[in-house]
Amino acid sequence: SNAELFGGSESLGLALMLVFFAAIGACSSVSSVLRFGLAVVPFIAVLVAVHAAFLVVVGRWWLRLPVRTLLIASNANVGGP
Repeated sequence: SNAELFGGSESLGLALMLVFFAAIGACSSVSSVLRFGLAVVPFIAVLVAVHAAFLVVVGRWWLRLPVRTLLIASNANVGGP
């Protein structure tokens, strides 16, 4: 069956993704990361602020969803695998 065929595939995929990110990080220099990484911080702050505002306005006030549901949906949206 498919469950037997693909058993453990999520764990393997996650492990390979971590190896990929480690390989990318090993090729970077610390000075480049600090120089370009700090320029991205304001952009990320705006993204997080818009996401939080959308959760509060649409999720909590308009749809009247419980906070627990909003936190799970937010984590699924932003958190990734």
